Amino acid sequence: MARFAFVRLVAVACFALSATCVQAQETRPPVQPVQQIAAERLSSSEAQAATESGLVFFTELLALATFGLTIATGVLAWFAYLQSRDMREQVQYANDLRAKHLADQLFEIDKQHIANPEIQVALENLRAPGSPPFLGLPKDELFVQMKVLIYMHLSLFDEIVSTYQERHDEAAKIELAAWQRYILEVMKQPPYKDVFWAEKHIFGEEFGRFMENHKAKIQPNGTPWVF
Repeated sequence: MARFAFVRLVAVACFALSATCVQAQETRPPVQPVQQIAAERLSSSEAQAATESGLVFFTELLALATFGLTIATGVLAWFAYLQSRDMREQVQYANDLRAKHLADQLFEIDKQHIANPEIQVALENLRAPGSPPFLGLPKDELFVQMKVLIYMHLSLFDEIVSTYQERHDEAAKIELAAWQRYILEVMKQPPYKDVFWAEKHIFGEEFGRFMENHKAKIQPNGTPWVF
């Protein structure tokens, strides 16, 4: 009886062990063949390699585009520099021409002094205290010659002031300061003051402001024979 019970217990244990193995076999994932695993790995490696190759190509293309853009920027900067230099040279050339034109006008006035010294002699005589106003003199040939000479000077001064007031560079300030000393000395002559203040409206606004700002400096009759 005891032997029968032991055999029965062993049978039940074997049956339970068999059922457990069957259940474990059913729940375990199927085993993939070695060839399939190798193919999947190869496919994954090829995809990764293709992705990396595309990324490398894109990086190289981006680097090439950046290099091209850098070259283009450098070329544009060089052309901008050349254009700026040319513009500065053109402006300087124009300024030099205008300065020469002003100096040439002064030389023409000097020629009048050399050719007709009696005109300046008559103007100098009007510096003396008690001299009659210039515009009150007889309107004869000498008066006309004196007024023409005065007009030549005033027109030159008008152009000088307007020319240099348009510029804001340091050279313009220096050149205007040099001209200013000459202008104020000439404008001290009574005939020049008489004509300017009587006919101020025919001259430029810049020259008018210039004379208003320096009005006190031209009140004396100036140094004789400085013209």
